[in-house]
Amino acid sequence: MHVMDKVSCWAHWAACAGSAVGIVGWTSNARPARLCVNRVPALAKKEFALDKLIVTRLLELVEPLVALSISHLTATTRQKLANDDLSVNVYPNDYGGFVYVGDPPYTVPAESDMATIFEAARLAGIVWLKFDSDAAIVDGLPIFEETDPL
Repeated sequence: MHVMDKVSCWAHWAACAGSAVGIVGWTSNARPARLCVNRVPALAKKEFALDKLIVTRLLELVEPLVALSISHLTATTRQKLANDDLSVNVYPNDYGGFVYVGDPPYTVPAESDMATIFEAARLAGIVWLKFDSDAAIVDGLPIFEETDPL
């Protein structure tokens, strides 16, 4: 799919919002105009041009994020994440939190489990990590119990 076709569908996101069809239009090779079902009145040409510009610019600013299981962190690191006390920038929430890696990574975490994940993220071009209790376990990364052994 041509980038401008993606932008066109994204610019009409309101028309596709809440619709799996709209998501398919964004991710498949099919023409978005055929897949997006209008749920709101069409935008005026000036508004559409502005939306297209905004969407294009937003797409230029995208920073890759990966969601991974919090079980890849030791109990000590999990507690530090929850307390916003890690050696790197974190944004904790009730289920884990977001960790900023950077591009290129701006620092190496003092926590060895986090340092391992940062290195994998750097190699993959990931800028943000989202640790979540319900996220996927990544094969090859260590898994830790909820409590560290004494």
